[in-house]
Amino acid sequence: MRHVLVVVAVAAGLAGCGGLDNRVLSEGQLRVAVPLSELEAGKAWVALPALGRVAFLGDAGVAAFAQLEPGPVDVVLLASREKGVVLRAQVRARETVDLGTVALARTQRLLVELSAQGDPDLGKATATLRGLPLGDVRADDEGEFELGPVPPGCFDVDLRVPGYGELSASACTTSDGGASTRVALPEPTGQVGREGCLVTGCRDGKRCGPRFVCE
Repeated sequence: MRHVLVVVAVAAGLAGCGGLDNRVLSEGQLRVAVPLSELEAGKAWVALPALGRVAFLGDAGVAAFAQLEPGPVDVVLLASREKGVVLRAQVRARETVDLGTVALARTQRLLVELSAQGDPDLGKATATLRGLPLGDVRADDEGEFELGPVPPGCFDVDLRVPGYGELSASACTTSDGGASTRVALPEPTGQVGREGCLVTGCRDGKRCGPRFVCE
């Protein structure tokens, strides 16, 4: 009996001093699956972009996330290069939310176009889809990107443009031939990170002018 009393007293002391994190008691879990007939093993994944969480789908086609705070969360799932889906789930405290086997849609592409004064060579610019396990994509010399494949939806894009700095944008998927998302680059100043054509160089035989814009 004495031993039991000591254990209870220690536990009460930890609770009173903040030794136990109440967030753990309210965290939830999320589970999702894809039809095995649609699964491209080794390349399929599920991401929670806003949380920076990614789980890769194994042969069973199932992914699970633990220790999630209650509330809404966007889920991006890619089962193969051809099929995926974007979902919104509601995480509940102390529960496992099972989304079941989800229906998939055909993947699409994101088209992003950088817009700048003059004709700078933007071929060193790169774009990344935030929170998704996809590599950087380099622009062509006109500053155009094609990102994906991803499920139909809208995504945050992080851009790194030498001579113009780092920017972010929101872009939505488009079917073939659809309009690009245009991102206006800031006006160059010649300062570090905003050197303009001093860093990029110019296209079509133009020269870098005194305002750091191709002329």
